Amino acid sequence: LNATFEAVWQSLGELQPTLAALALFGEGTSFDTAAAAAVLGVEEAEAGARLAVLAGRSLLSRAGGGPVATGGEGPRLSPEGRWTLHALLRAFVAGQGPVPEDAWARLAGHFVEVCGQADRLYKQGGDGVQAGLTLFDLEWPHIQAGQEWAAAHWEANEEAARLCSDFPDAGVYCLSLRLGARERIDWLEAAAQAARRLGNRAVEGRHLGNLGLAYAALGEARQSIAYYEQALAIVRGILAAARRGSPEWAVSRRAEGSSLGNLGNAYTALGNARRAVEYYEEALAIAREIGDRRGEGSRLGNLGNAYAELSDVRRAIECHEQALAIAREIGDRRGEGANLGNLGNAYTALGEA
Repeated sequence: LNATFEAVWQSLGELQPTLAALALFGEGTSFDTAAAAAVLGVEEAEAGARLAVLAGRSLLSRAGGGPVATGGEGPRLSPEGRWTLHALLRAFVAGQGPVPEDAWARLAGHFVEVCGQADRLYKQGGDGVQAGLTLFDLEWPHIQAGQEWAAAHWEANEEAARLCSDFPDAGVYCLSLRLGARERIDWLEAAAQAARRLGNRAVEGRHLGNLGLAYAALGEARQSIAYYEQALAIVRGILAAARRGSPEWAVSRRAEGSSLGNLGNAYTALGNARRAVEYYEEALAIAREIGDRRGEGSRLGNLGNAYAELSDVRRAIECHEQALAIAREIGDRRGEGANLGNLGNAYTALGEA
């Protein structure tokens, strides 16, 4: 079999680099023409023509259709858009020499964009939710391969560092459903280091804050606090250097409020409601300062819960009533329901069934 592969390989001539590049799609069952074009660094029409030639020589097979995102981010079904390379032929081709690093970078960059497409579909709601998840799941092996390459090369390769930092943010919604907390921590730790290498403090702080959320999801509140505090220190450093009222200042001020709110949640989880109240009140002041009504409502609800823990039920009711008014004002039905439930609990605690 290897002798046959060798003879075919030698006969390919200028198509050798094309077939060699396709060995990068080693983790999934199929790939589409757009991904091949990205890896090859050519237009999609040119990639399609090359793939058709390889298929004509029985080196590739049609793998059927799959969901792709159109320019308007709407899903459509491509009946002939995917290809598959036999595992034995792929192994032979991979043995002919390493694929250039820039091809790996193009693959990773393409699948960062795919993550973003899947998330945008998901956020449309309705049929978009399933379309986004179907697209994401179809390309998940390639997304993982791209992220693994970036995570392994961020120290020496600036483009790999940029991509490593981009991956966790590109597919936030889909990744939250497909990555376990421990896997998400691995992605975020690499992303934070890559952002630090690039000198992008704001993005590093965001990754550190998300690491805190991942540890909180595991019930490791003290570890989450350590990351929230690092994120808070970074954002306050940015604020100190930013011009008040500038876009950078506004974004950083909102991030400061988020970090404070997260610290409040962590101390609540530790049973330290008094410390939690301090952080919630700071976060509430920021939300009011920047006009973040949703954030204001959230902090008021958190404060209400913390005051209830401290048996200051009347104060808790005041907070939940304010939060309820905001939820109704902005049409936040989930927040409205939560605050109504919390008010019910508070009145029950007062004996006013």
